Amino acid sequence: MNVIAHVIVGFNHGGTELQCQRLITNWPDNSRHVVIALDSSGGPMRDVFTNINNIDVVESLSQESGRLQLFIQLRTFFIRHHVTHIINHYFGITHIVSALAGRSCGVRHNLALSGNPASGSFNFRLKCWLILLASYYLNVSIIACSLYVLESLRSISLRLLKRARYIYNGIEIPDLLDRSNEPARQIVISMVARLDAIKDHETLIKAFKVVKSPNARLNIIGDGPLRSAIEKVITSESLIGRVHMMGSRSDIPQLLRKSDLFVFSTTEMEGFGIAVIEAMASTLPVIASNVAASREVLGDKSLGLVPPGNHVALAAVMNDFIENPKRRFALGTENWLRAKEIFSIDFSAKNFLEALYD
Repeated sequence: MNVIAHVIVGFNHGGTELQCQRLITNWPDNSRHVVIALDSSGGPMRDVFTNINNIDVVESLSQESGRLQLFIQLRTFFIRHHVTHIINHYFGITHIVSALAGRSCGVRHNLALSGNPASGSFNFRLKCWLILLASYYLNVSIIACSLYVLESLRSISLRLLKRARYIYNGIEIPDLLDRSNEPARQIVISMVARLDAIKDHETLIKAFKVVKSPNARLNIIGDGPLRSAIEKVITSESLIGRVHMMGSRSDIPQLLRKSDLFVFSTTEMEGFGIAVIEAMASTLPVIASNVAASREVLGDKSLGLVPPGNHVALAAVMNDFIENPKRRFALGTENWLRAKEIFSIDFSAKNFLEALYD
């Protein structure tokens, strides 16, 4: 029987960890799975993984001792659990260490998932090229989360990406919600995203200040290194009490069900935005920065695309949707149909199975 090792960063409620959990839960054959996190600090997702039926082992280790020790620990883990295939749920030097550990004990099928575009400085692109070169010679297949991310990698080297492909992240798609029958109440606007430099929470907060409806509330869901800076923006814009920092949450579907509008303010460094498809699956209208990843997920003709970094334009579209509930309901239904057609976890898991066994 095939034993698939999933190497993840940690056990927090991040998009990567949730995607890994969904993938294993919906894996389309009878393979067994083991999960190893490269962070020994623990987290709420550890118990989630432990309770999945087709997962045999959940472990964590520490990278503090350096890459040689990481290599030894991973190799020991792969041998102990008779691993036949490896999925690295990240892209970088660490996936090279994992691939080396796997090949040293006979594992030949190895994937590395890339979630962000290879855009930026010359030094950053050079580092990406070196990682792609090592991946090529270690026979690691690169799986991008979107065509946009794949094309950014191909701009560095087509030759090194012969076996690369893109596979969209997937989620369980619930039934279509009829939001038109919901009673009038406070307008809840939500954004779910890690609080880091790839996203653009500041533009959203400034736009929310211009929103006309005094009955509107903004929920910022997620955590990350910029939390303190974002809290300062909320204070400086005098929005304490109207903007709510909700931290990392495990009840995202329930929070989206209670929302009226989803906003995804981000930058060109965005690679996919799994929170966007979660909102689409919740039959929510989505307003997003008009960057490549958002156009790919929502469709480039979506009514919800606005210029990135422009809080005035963002506020105008938010006001329009708040004042026109029929438009909200119509766009929410369109989003649900698109999510069901393209972003189902069943499609995603099938494509990963084919890539892993190719």
